[in-house]
Amino acid sequence: MAKMGFRVTGVDFIPEMVRRAEKNAVRLGVPLTGVVQEISRLDFPAESFDAIMISADMYSCVPTRMKRREMLGRIRRALKPGGYLVCQFHWDPRFHPNPQGEIIRKIFALSTLGNLRYERGDMLWGYVEFIHAFASEKELRQEFGDGGFEVMNLHLPDGGFRGGAVLRKSGAPDETVRS
Repeated sequence: MAKMGFRVTGVDFIPEMVRRAEKNAVRLGVPLTGVVQEISRLDFPAESFDAIMISADMYSCVPTRMKRREMLGRIRRALKPGGYLVCQFHWDPRFHPNPQGEIIRKIFALSTLGNLRYERGDMLWGYVEFIHAFASEKELRQEFGDGGFEVMNLHLPDGGFRGGAVLRKSGAPDETVRS
């Protein structure tokens, strides 16, 4: 994006990844500002960006609807009026666990002091990292709407596991983001 003339700010919670991105930008001769932050705790001044992009399955890696909603509020605040959020998420419309399986997962999460706010669709992806699998378009649209975004485009693949969305900051005034 920087090669195309956009001003780019790269965010990662791992300092070494930010250093590598800055080093690559210098090597490629493009400007880049690197910032060490966790995406779900994004902290930039209001109306800093025209667009924000969350790569890969980053959206789904934020545990609980409440935290994703808070993250959307932080992103919304950082966007200029009419700004865009482009994000990808884990999409699996086939993910419909049986009620007994859901009870077992919730008991396990509580008994191990793991994901104490377990929600339907939460799982360990490849037994390595947390991910939330969205199984319905309604759930996604509701969550994005609650976060203050209008869905401009929603890609929900039939056979894939990664969906995507282009969202626009809605016109309502920003709410105060609570830490």
